Amino acid sequence: MGKIVAVINYKGGVGKTTTIANLAAGCARDGKKVLVVDADAQANLTFSFVSISRWRKEFETNRTLRSFYAEIVDSHKVPPLNKYIIDDLKVNKRLKQLGSAGYIHLVSSHLGLINIDLDLAVNLGGANKRAMALSIVQTYNYFREALDAVKKEYDVVLIDCPPNFNIVTKNALVASNLYIIPTKPDYLSTLGVEELQKHISHMEKDINEDIDEYKFKFGHIDLQLLGVLFTMVKVYAGVPASKHQEYISDVRRSGVAMFKSRIRHNASYNADIPESLIPLMITDGSAPKLRELIDEYNKLTTEFQGMI
Repeated sequence: MGKIVAVINYKGGVGKTTTIANLAAGCARDGKKVLVVDADAQANLTFSFVSISRWRKEFETNRTLRSFYAEIVDSHKVPPLNKYIIDDLKVNKRLKQLGSAGYIHLVSSHLGLINIDLDLAVNLGGANKRAMALSIVQTYNYFREALDAVKKEYDVVLIDCPPNFNIVTKNALVASNLYIIPTKPDYLSTLGVEELQKHISHMEKDINEDIDEYKFKFGHIDLQLLGVLFTMVKVYAGVPASKHQEYISDVRRSGVAMFKSRIRHNASYNADIPESLIPLMITDGSAPKLRELIDEYNKLTTEFQGMI
């Protein structure tokens, strides 16, 4: 059984989705069985692997993460996650061409996921303190329960979290063993790193205390930061731009765990990749700047696999 890794940052536009898509492709190329879960209502990760037209035709109505939570709201039961997993992806044909036994499966997102929180929040109450605590712990454990039934089928599960701390985000975090914070090396992107860690730590502490106090039959949450990953780094002559290096150094001095790997800024290549439905990591390309970017994703994949 592999690790379940949430990828999160309060700030959008930090390369989170691109990182997940390429990390998943790198692990699958190396023979790993990978499940990617798109918990972000923007659905950018979904459309990195499935065309919009196909998604609308085959999956929009009843095979998304929104459908999963809607079924919980309607039936008050956690449905089998297998119902929502998409395995017929173009990327898997590419992986076979590369001679890999690995593959990528997907749980797709939906814009309507934004509204699911309002429906789930109805469950967060009770006639007394114990009942209220139980409703909170149960609600935050929905996705964990569903994932527990399928996680043995995968070496790695990567969850793309939305840039907030809502109920869907908490479900993703409670289901995970590890989390990664991708960030651009700038003021606004790094500002929330410490705050995010505090929120996760407080959530973990509160849920574990309720489990212990009331002897609820739920496993403890043990969520570890794998590291801060710097993305969209401007590189000149092989080193980060001085201003970017300042922010990288600031985070290092704070003592937060960091990836040694860094991903450079290259909007032109990354912008074209989702349309092809094949992550940059496993495309053919010989242009020097493209090779530099692919090499960085290779280093990240190797480092990531060594850490988990």
